[in-house]
Amino acid sequence: LLMALIRCMCCGYKTLGAPASMGLCPVCWWDDDGQDDSDAYVVRNTANGSLSLAQARQNYQQIGASDVRFLQHVRVPLPEEF
Repeated sequence: LLMALIRCMCCGYKTLGAPASMGLCPVCWWDDDGQDDSDAYVVRNTANGSLSLAQARQNYQQIGASDVRFLQHVRVPLPEEF
C-alpha cells in the first residue's frame, strides 16, 4: 500500500510524506521546515540556512534547485509526483 505524498512547498511536486516533517525534497532539495505562503519571505535560519521559501522557489524556477549548492543532488520529478 502506497502512502499518499504531499506537495513540496518549494517545487510543488508530491515528494514529501508529511507536512512540516523536515523531509528533504529530492526534486528541489528544499527541507520542509513548515514554512508556507504566509511567511514565504522570512528567512528562518533552519535546515534551509539563509534561504527563504520565496527565494528557494525563484531559484528552482531559474536553475532547477532550491539553491545552486544543491544542483548535484536534485533529480527530475517522477511521473507519479506531478
